[in-house]
Amino acid sequence: MAAIPLTGPYLPTLTHAYELLDDLASDVGPCCGVACICSQGWSHDLTVFTGDDGAPAAAIDWAWCVAANDPSVLAMVVLSVEERLGVIAEAELAWFCDAAGELATDGIELTDWVRTDGDVCWSTARLLGLDRPGWTR
Repeated sequence: MAAIPLTGPYLPTLTHAYELLDDLASDVGPCCGVACICSQGWSHDLTVFTGDDGAPAAAIDWAWCVAANDPSVLAMVVLSVEERLGVIAEAELAWFCDAAGELATDGIELTDWVRTDGDVCWSTARLLGLDRPGWTR
């Protein structure tokens, strides 16, 4: 397992997230992280986890601790690089919706869970038809 802190990438839109995922897929390989984003679209923290700790739930737990100490964090985006994307399971969609509900109680929007295998990128927000003005362009 490795935790890799990245210096504040700019993530105001889904296009920016796709570009960051391309870099992660090339440079890091399979991993998962959560970007803690301020109102201007800057990530105040993005720590990427690899190995056994590279699961979305573990990354959300880390990001939640960051957000608890940084009131400028208004949104989070889960970013995953996977070996191979298959069919998205109902349990994964349910996890995303549950996590979004829990974060909302603290005033934080879980904007998206963006996933890639290096060839294909998926946006969970788009799959669920969620309205994220400005994000999904």
